[in-house]
Amino acid sequence: MSAEGGGCNRAGAGVKKEVDFVPVILLEAMQSGRGAGALSDDKKKKLFFNYDKNRDWTENLALVMQIGLTMAGSVMFCFFVGLYLDRWLGTRGLFLIIGILLGIAGGGVTVYRQILDMLKDKHKKD
Repeated sequence: MSAEGGGCNRAGAGVKKEVDFVPVILLEAMQSGRGAGALSDDKKKKLFFNYDKNRDWTENLALVMQIGLTMAGSVMFCFFVGLYLDRWLGTRGLFLIIGILLGIAGGGVTVYRQILDMLKDKHKKD
């Protein structure tokens, strides 16, 4: 496909369109001929994530992701163990169901302990 129309039969298919995925600040610097290294410090700060400013919600997001992955990991692990045992012993889903229930219970206990540890750490800081 070419940059001119991409083979589409839309109005203006012969018109050349440029699509840049470059941030506006870098685009301005390149157009001025100075390059990306010539950006001012204020503009450089806007390009990158400011962890100090967004610390609260990033820590909460990390905790939620950790809890979700812990729960999903324990359920999936026990699911596959139950599936393997069903195939090995020739049972029809018995160990699969037991594995899923154990995974949910084990994941719940692990998540509960993670939350308690997180709360203890916050109380120590205060």
